[in-house]
Amino acid sequence: MLPGIIYGKGIVGPPKMPPGVTRVLRDSYANALLDPAFAKGLVKIQNQPIVLIRGKKQQKLMVTYTAAFKKQLPRLKEVRQQVFDRYFKGLKIATIPTKLSGKIKSVQRGGRLIKVGGHGVKVSGSRTKITINGKAAKRKALKAGMTCKVKGAMRKGAYEAKTVKCT
Repeated sequence: MLPGIIYGKGIVGPPKMPPGVTRVLRDSYANALLDPAFAKGLVKIQNQPIVLIRGKKQQKLMVTYTAAFKKQLPRLKEVRQQVFDRYFKGLKIATIPTKLSGKIKSVQRGGRLIKVGGHGVKVSGSRTKITINGKAAKRKALKAGMTCKVKGAMRKGAYEAKTVKCT
């Protein structure tokens, strides 16, 4: 288990925190998680059941797991390479070229999405420069059947046009 996972399960205080402060924080944390109304809301937010790990056990887990993680850290690069070699090496990932040309096959959502050369292309109202027969145009002027040249790139997981030049 990664130390970061343990951090997310409770409150972690600074080293050499006074025992009285530690006790108050541990008791407050446990009381909050045992309160039915609070617990119900937290379950809804996390979308998973609550598991209360008491302070002393939490501290022991942190010390144990952090030491184990540090011990294995030098092997991390090796393990990542093994995972890559086993699951991803030789995998061909389809890419969309930066330049497309051809007829618009379809126009959807008022010109926000067009299909050119077999690829779906997002068209932004503010980031995409559109010209039709050399004149600036809005995306709603794009129609199926127009011959266009598109330059674009991936943005937030989708191909978005930077320029669309149609005739």
